[in-house]
Amino acid sequence: MSIEKVIDNKKVIVLLGAGGVGKTTCSIATAIRAAKLGKRVALISIDPARRLADALGLKFDTELKELKLDSSVSGCVYAMMIDQKQVFDQMIYRYSTSSKITKKILSHDLYKMISSKVSGSLEYMALAKLCDLVEDDNYDIVILDTPPDTNAICFLKKSHFLHVFHDNKVMTWLIKPFYIANRLGFSRFVKIGGKLINGLTTVTGIKSLALISEFAILMQSVIQGFNQAGKKIQKILNSFDSSFILVTNLNQTSYRSSRYLFNEIKTLGYNIDALYLNRCLPGKLIQSIFSNNYDDMILIGKIRDKVKEEEKLIEKMFKDLSQLNEKPLLKIRIDDQFENVNSLSALHNFSKKIL
Repeated sequence: MSIEKVIDNKKVIVLLGAGGVGKTTCSIATAIRAAKLGKRVALISIDPARRLADALGLKFDTELKELKLDSSVSGCVYAMMIDQKQVFDQMIYRYSTSSKITKKILSHDLYKMISSKVSGSLEYMALAKLCDLVEDDNYDIVILDTPPDTNAICFLKKSHFLHVFHDNKVMTWLIKPFYIANRLGFSRFVKIGGKLINGLTTVTGIKSLALISEFAILMQSVIQGFNQAGKKIQKILNSFDSSFILVTNLNQTSYRSSRYLFNEIKTLGYNIDALYLNRCLPGKLIQSIFSNNYDDMILIGKIRDKVKEEEKLIEKMFKDLSQLNEKPLLKIRIDDQFENVNSLSALHNFSKKIL
């Protein structure tokens, strides 16, 4: 199997890896490689550090923006950064039952906080956007640049959580009393359930609880929408149409991180198709190191030992990870560029290294 076959047969490609292994660069290069195969590519980044835009020297907004590729490229790449507030707003417009409720939600103090400041919202919105793009006929393939290692796993786990959020017992407990209050009239509810209200006031403050519960009532249809989106995403990521590529470097720290990520991804039930071994010594350089005589044979001997250690680590890493996989794992060695890959022309050249 080659990377071309992975690209041809998949609708979603997710790239994961530890921080600093070149995952963002590999994500962009994979997108360009797909475009060279004639694919219409949507490339989205979930990395809050905005490394994708920095790598391209572009200021991405929250809409998909076409990259200016070489005229010889038959496909196209549209890239974007996820803006959690904007995608959250889109979800509200889509799933709320009326324009009146939409306005109430968007102006609600809790919504303003949750949609822009609460930790984890970015990942949820990325999942929602992924669902949209997969269903969009304008794109043949969606490529995801995820946050570093543990954050990426948290992101993937949220696809599981998203569709069970609607059934959360705590949310149900919170909504129910105030849903009744909404039906009866709040003052009548307080009169009927005075002791309950007094108790809740002592614990939380009735104003705070009322604010939360009012928001929960408004959000019921949106929560159901999240539930539907979560089920779709779960189905997409677990299907044959999705592929996961692990990006790693050739050092012991990256090796340990790769094993952890590999195990976590498999535990979640996802398909891993390829391993990108980034920043390897080029084959021609290795050949030169071992085939030529040098003046300083002591120094060159040490360099040769380091090269041998690297080659052993490559074989060990690939062997260990292959044993964890249920199917053949594609190993792709990517030569070290010995320079910053920070322009589209450099990325074009880099994409050729992904064989």
